Parts: sequence; structure tokens; C-alpha cells
Amino acid sequence: MSHSIKLGQITLHLFSGDTLALADILPRGVALDGCLRGPTIGSDDRWSFDHHDNCLRMITLSTCEQVRTVLCLGGQQWFHDRDVYINDLDGDTLLSLWLIINAVQRANHHRVRDLVRSVGTIDSHGPAGSLLLSPTENELAEQFYRQAIKPVTDLRGGVREVFAEWPALIEQCMAGISLLIDAPRTTVAEPPEQPPIQIVKAVGTKMLGTCDGFGFAQAYEQGWDVVVLYKPAADGSTTYTIAKRSDLVAWPVGPSSDVHSILGQLNALEPGWGGGSSIGGSPRLPGGVSSRLTPDEVWAIVLGRDAA
Repeated sequence: MSHSIKLGQITLHLFSGDTLALADILPRGVALDGCLRGPTIGSDDRWSFDHHDNCLRMITLSTCEQVRTVLCLGGQQWFHDRDVYINDLDGDTLLSLWLIINAVQRANHHRVRDLVRSVGTIDSHGPAGSLLLSPTENELAEQFYRQAIKPVTDLRGGVREVFAEWPALIEQCMAGISLLIDAPRTTVAEPPEQPPIQIVKAVGTKMLGTCDGFGFAQAYEQGWDVVVLYKPAADGSTTYTIAKRSDLVAWPVGPSSDVHSILGQLNALEPGWGGGSSIGGSPRLPGGVSSRLTPDEVWAIVLGRDAA
């Protein structure tokens, strides 16, 4: 499925979950986040601002950080009359769009700098990114996901289930991001207590478990380096997220394009697994459907040579 809309000075092309190639986008086109795998520059001024494939996340800027860099170093009219391509409505993509349509006045505002750093760090490194941020920056990232893009984070079945509503969701989230940036800063609140992780299996510093929340931060605090968390999906399938603390951990989590990595092996067994060098997960299909693999099957591939 695809759809195009005019958004500020750009034409925005929406694709529901498709991954494009440079040849699929128009001259002067820009693909954001995972819409086109790998940070790339092609012929006819085509660009991919990705940070999932053909890169290490530890040393690759998130998409919103790449966009802000272009706006500050390449000129605030750089995106004017360009075609921009997205295939998801995650926080990194939405903040990138906000930057593009608000570039003239806002790209170098100190609150924008703070927000881009906070969201970009969390998006690139997952919960481990909180170790790189101050308490105030962590709170700002929490507010972004909890408040600014609430129309998307509140969706139960995932954004692909409501593709027809993407233009309205984008508009709501753009307004929410503006409100967050313009709101007075408040004192840092105590973070809410996270649901505990139920450890199912463990080998060395690798752990398989379940959690009602996104429990990777507490898993890393407990000393685990490679973490697999899973929970039942809507139709009885299982949703998995696999992550390691950072690219400094020598375990081949991803990217999914590498057939020798964990995500690559899982994708060969069950198409739809995706992710970058340090975090990824199971398929996200319409209706909340995810993986048909069992936890034991996933765990055996995660362990690799340690399974022997």
C-alpha cells in the first residue's frame, strides 16, 4: 500500500511496511529511517537516512540526528521541493518529519537540540541509551513517547493496521511535538516502576524472559548483555524483541540482512524478522500477528555455539 500527501515544502510518500531501493525513489528523493536499508547516497541526489543496516548503531546517527545535521550544515532549504519516503510512524521518523517541516525557524533551537539528542539516542540504543543521557534528557524522551506522539503509541494493533489514518496521525503528532518543545520545562519526575522480568532461561550473560513492559533497561541493570523478551500476540503468535547492550558486546544480533546474524537466521526461517546491529524483533503483521516460532526455537538460534 502507498499514498502521497503534500506536507509543508515536501511531498511525503507513505508505504506500509515496504522496504524500498534507491532506484524506487525519485531523483532528489530522501528515504527516512528503515524505509531504505542502510545510510546511502545514490545518483541524481537520492539519499537514505537510515541507521539499521550496513552500519553500526554505536557510531551511526539516528535518522532525526541525520536530518538535523543536514538542516544545520546543508542549509534550511535543503529539503525544499524534495520527495520524502517513510514506511513507519515511529518516534525517530515522526521527529524527523517535524524537523523537515519546521526547519526554517527551529532546527537549531536549544530545545530542539535537546529533544533530537534524547529521542535519537534512545531510538539508536534502546534502553541502554538512557545511560548516555542526563535525568532531564531521559525525562524529555519519556515525555516525547508518552505525550507528544500519543496518537501513535496508543495504537493497539500497530500503525500498519490503520494505514488510511496515517495523514491524520502525522498531523496530530506534529502538533504534539510542537507543544512539547514550546512547553515550559518542569522538574524531573521519578520514573514509574517497571513491571518485573520473568526469567525463563539464562546462559552466561544471555537471558530469555517475559515482561509486561519494555524491560530491557532493568535487564541491563541486572547485568545481562544479550536479552530476548517475548509476549503473546493478539492471535496466539508470539512477539519477540532481541537486543544486546551495545555493539561492544561481541554477539551477532543483527542486522537482519546478514544471513549469519541471529536476526538473519530467524528471518531465513520466518520472513519478516528485522532490525539493526544491536536490536530487532519478530514480524509485525496486520492484526497484531507476529512469530509462529516457539521461545525454545528462538532461544536456540540466539545461543548459537553456546547452545551445544
